[in-house]
Amino acid sequence: MQYEIAMGVTLSSFGLALACCGGAGDALMGMGLATVAWPAIEYVNHQALHTYKALRHMYHHQRSRDYPEIRVSLGPVAITGHIAVVLGLRWVFSGVTALSYSGMFAMLYACYEGSHEAGHLVGEQLPMLSWAVQNSHAWHWHHHIKPTRNFGVSTPGWDIWQGTADHKMAERYNYGWRKWLLPVPWIVFALTEPDPNA
Repeated sequence: MQYEIAMGVTLSSFGLALACCGGAGDALMGMGLATVAWPAIEYVNHQALHTYKALRHMYHHQRSRDYPEIRVSLGPVAITGHIAVVLGLRWVFSGVTALSYSGMFAMLYACYEGSHEAGHLVGEQLPMLSWAVQNSHAWHWHHHIKPTRNFGVSTPGWDIWQGTADHKMAERYNYGWRKWLLPVPWIVFALTEPDPNA
């Protein structure tokens, strides 16, 4: 928990410093906030799907190779929440921050969907993929074997911090310089050579 607090304070301070730089700083701050927010939202949402045993998601686990019949549910609550965050950023910071947050969030959502789908198809239809997708696939596929582990798809960070990571797999990412990159989606996966035994 101390690591999460320290990372939050560091990133918040950096974002506020950028906001003092004018429009460019506002845009970078919005993008940075979205980059940090997406993995947290992804993790919480995925864990909630298991906690409340959402029928579509349970079906997804029973038929893991039949992707893409399942997508992240963007229901009224999710959309209303996103709009509220964007309006809050507009009120607290600026329109540039709010728009850059929204645009980056949409891009990360699209990357999540692509990575998730590729992860379910890897090794069969898509044998040659980037290290980021291969590592993300190994991390997520372990979740399909042990549904109480590895809820993250874009980063192992939140699983490591919350104690839901598979310990053996987490050792590959949770040491040295990699610890500082855990909040950034796909970066740790991309910079770590894929483990064929994962």
